[in-house]
Amino acid sequence: MKNLALLLVWMLLATCSATAQEILALFNRSSYEGWTFVNNAGIELTSQNISRGRVALLTTVQGTVQELISPTLDCTGIDSLKVQIIYQIQATNYAKTNLMLTLKDATEQAVNSTTVNVAKNEPYQELETVLAINDTGSYRLHFTAPNADVDNSGSVMQAKILAYRSATHGDVDGDSKVDVSDVNAVINIILKTKLATDYPGNADIDNDGKVDVSDVNAIINLILKLE
Repeated sequence: MKNLALLLVWMLLATCSATAQEILALFNRSSYEGWTFVNNAGIELTSQNISRGRVALLTTVQGTVQELISPTLDCTGIDSLKVQIIYQIQATNYAKTNLMLTLKDATEQAVNSTTVNVAKNEPYQELETVLAINDTGSYRLHFTAPNADVDNSGSVMQAKILAYRSATHGDVDGDSKVDVSDVNAVINIILKTKLATDYPGNADIDNDGKVDVSDVNAIINLILKLE
């Protein structure tokens, strides 16, 4: 019966894995739930004001710095965020359109920021940057172009935020990711077809002094992001 249960678990996870990266948030013409856009009229983001598939980032004549703000990001266990942006220049003067990305915590305090350089001679381009995460928690990522004014603006067409997690805990077979192969490794140890010392990683995932079905459950929770 135990063997059957373990087999069923393996089949359930055959297509699941906790890879090194996952999409935390995606903004584009058809995917903007949870995103907000701060402009001179307040906070709004609807199908109407992104009907052309973009939001402009600039400083208005009233002095408001427009922002595109991501949904809340759960950064538990995340080492860094990779941000991929499709950006369109909307003016002939390209000199002051660099993007500023600022990660803010729940109290709106900035915990990290970076500037993404926009090419001067490419009106439509793909940009990428990485922000390190030194603490866990919930954050929102703010996209701004503080040096761009109404005569020198650009638009975000797409913004994809990817999370990178350390795979040390639960990586029993030492392949730098936590997936079904680690479940297989623990099952092999339980069924005594392998020894724990045959694997480079620690198979006692829950640290209770033994390798058993609870460690299989612990890896499942890691794969399904329940821990």
